[in-house]
Amino acid sequence: MLPDGQVLVFAHAGLTPAADVALARALLSLDLMRRIRWWNRPTDTTLPHVLTDARQARTTVLDGLHVRVVDLRAALEGRRYASPVDVVLEVDDPICEWNSGRWHLRGDLDRAQCTRTDDEPALRLSMEELGAIYLGGTSLMTLAAAGRVTATKEKTLAKTSASFGWHIAPWCPVVF
Repeated sequence: MLPDGQVLVFAHAGLTPAADVALARALLSLDLMRRIRWWNRPTDTTLPHVLTDARQARTTVLDGLHVRVVDLRAALEGRRYASPVDVVLEVDDPICEWNSGRWHLRGDLDRAQCTRTDDEPALRLSMEELGAIYLGGTSLMTLAAAGRVTATKEKTLAKTSASFGWHIAPWCPVVF
């Protein structure tokens, strides 16, 4: 005799964080609904924190956003960095060979510059790892712990990892 209604939410986006929370609260307050399912929400959604009991939220993470850097210089100069970065990277890219080699990256919140260099690298990684860290959702520290990034100094690794991080988790609202 309990209500068994279900709401399926395929698109949910607010112009501001407050509007996003208000939308979630409006959906959660619908009468006679036992379950509400959101589809394709960002990993850093506020939704579980709006619930009285966040343990009631069930999350399934699926692939939805893939990055393949084709022009390393343009990509690294085109993004901004959470903290100042000044590091020499050695990148291996067997598909787009023009990306392979040593690159001196300098950047901050306002601008970035990436140039070829012969200097000794502080970090060695493949293009696969660079694609993983590019949007800030995966950390260099995690990849290094997994043996996928090599660093000459732990301090440089930690500082560069923090620089590549970002305050918003990567998310693609459009499925293609």
